[in-house]
Amino acid sequence: MDDPQDTAADALRASLGCRVLVCDDAYWAERRGKRGRPASQMRRQTINANMAKDAANSDWLFHIDADGFIWQDSSLSDELVQVEDANTEVNLTVLDRHFPEGGKQCTLFEGAFRASADLSEEDQKSVYGPLAAMMTRWQYSHGAGNGGVRTSGPLRLGSILQPSGGATNGGVRRDMCQHLYGCCIF
Repeated sequence: MDDPQDTAADALRASLGCRVLVCDDAYWAERRGKRGRPASQMRRQTINANMAKDAANSDWLFHIDADGFIWQDSSLSDELVQVEDANTEVNLTVLDRHFPEGGKQCTLFEGAFRASADLSEEDQKSVYGPLAAMMTRWQYSHGAGNGGVRTSGPLRLGSILQPSGGATNGGVRRDMCQHLYGCCIF
């Protein structure tokens, strides 16, 4: 838990198979000494994602936010078996949730999901008006997608946008399934 005071920790601890780490001052002192807790949330995510990768009891680790879901039409494990090169990042294309005017949320996946797009600045302003400045590739979240890496491979998880050592550092980026991102609702 990034927020050491988050009361959800107790409820999560009660969930079968859920391991909870509270990132309080003692947690960061043990991992970073006098440097302590990083100011950047993205840096904290990167450190914790790579600690999870090192401790994982699985073949793959995907770094997605708590409000994200992996969605596809076929079995993810069947697709991952086809990835032979350990220097491959599996990219999850982001689909941002939005509600049409007057839309209501009755179930978890209510609304519509849209993929990122490279709209011209003029088109963004036409569609979103003053909100256009907050958009990245037609999304309120990030448009690059999240990634997954082999836990036994050489790649480290970078920020939520790109594993380090991945596509920008000689690795292979492979688009595979979709990441439903639910926090961005307008």
